[in-house]
Amino acid sequence: MTLTERKIAIRAEAKIRRAAAHGIVDPAPALAALGALLAEFAGQVVAGYSPIGTEIDPLPRRRRTARPPPR
Repeated sequence: MTLTERKIAIRAEAKIRRAAAHGIVDPAPALAALGALLAEFAGQVVAGYSPIGTEIDPLPRRRRTARPPPR
């Protein structure tokens, strides 16, 4: 087995173990909390991340934060 093949196998196994450890999670509460937290920074520059695999996608909340507040 090549190193690349070993990495692929290890990543696949890790993904299965993470899913089993965390179960299926409803992202709505986490996204609501993120929205409340980011509301303070509306219109300002904030950093974020791009989700990988099963991570919660914060992009919609970041987009809302990037808009200037209504006048």
